[in-house]
Amino acid sequence: MRYALGSISSRMPWSSNPLLRRGDRVVGVAGLVAAVLAVLALPLAVLAASATYDQVAARAESTTSVSAQVVDVLPAEPTALNTGATVKWMDHGVARTDTASVPSTTRPGTTTIVWTDASGNVVPQPPDRLGRIVGAGAVAVFGWLTVAAVMLASVRMLSLRVARRHTDRWDLEWRLASAADGWASR
Repeated sequence: MRYALGSISSRMPWSSNPLLRRGDRVVGVAGLVAAVLAVLALPLAVLAASATYDQVAARAESTTSVSAQVVDVLPAEPTALNTGATVKWMDHGVARTDTASVPSTTRPGTTTIVWTDASGNVVPQPPDRLGRIVGAGAVAVFGWLTVAAVMLASVRMLSLRVARRHTDRWDLEWRLASAADGWASR
């Protein structure tokens, strides 16, 4: 472990290592900037998760569960868990009919729960509190991982470009050294 930490510190831009080239120092600075940006992205990921949770919670609060009677069930595939069904219910004294998703074992005439929005239209069942927390957590984790992956890929691409430049310079030096008047021909 000590060797690993020693080798990392010897590649940092402030190192006095005489073998560290300018390109290596640039890659070291880029790595530090990327690490700082990844750390600074954590609060942004938490803010995104909070906004997602609040938005889904507000949408869930604007829906209402309604007891509806199944009028007709669409044919379902043998392996399907859900199918479509025509359902009817009363909405503030007005009879409403719409299509909703019901379990494939539902039969006409049975009662089912459907969710409606403020306009009385059928909407998917909103997630419960745990579902909202998991969804918001996924937004935070995947958002932060995206930022970290972009930072890591950027530093890696810079590192490969610097390594390619160093290789090209080595090739040039060897060509110059092996030329008729180069230092290797003396």
